[in-house]
Amino acid sequence: AAPGKAVAMVLQGFSWADIGQDKQNGEARPTLRQTRFMAYDAVLHGATAVMWWGTYKIPKDGTLWRDILATARELRALEPVLCAADEHGQYRATPEDFAVDSVMKTVAGRKYIIAANRNRVPRTAEFRVDGLGNRAVTVLGENRTLSPAAGSFGDAFDGFGTHVYTWEQ
Repeated sequence: AAPGKAVAMVLQGFSWADIGQDKQNGEARPTLRQTRFMAYDAVLHGATAVMWWGTYKIPKDGTLWRDILATARELRALEPVLCAADEHGQYRATPEDFAVDSVMKTVAGRKYIIAANRNRVPRTAEFRVDGLGNRAVTVLGENRTLSPAAGSFGDAFDGFGTHVYTWEQ
């Protein structure tokens, strides 16, 4: 690794039992929520590429394979957002115990906040955004809209939950 170079994160695409390891709860494969969390957590912490290792050992018609493909399609659709520069100082997330990591970006006149709960227990977070006002905030991929008040909106996160928010500037 060197400054300015790409950082690739290798994510779990298997269960321990799939690769012949005798581990406690080794039959469990990552769920869709865990797969999405691993990918978004990597992106939030500087990864510029993600890949899944061990997929050669899982059924190609199985749930984990479909979850990995769904996550990869989601990331691909967000590629312009993921490649955009992070914006600092234009928003604040609370609680400030860093339970929910987030980053804000702007692409083609739209603002985005990518957020992930890095705890296994549910959390809530509030986002105060300069210039948001009362614009409706869409939660991508979840078919729901939030109604901010005075430039602030809150949301609930499942354990290891992720959300991508967007609105027009």
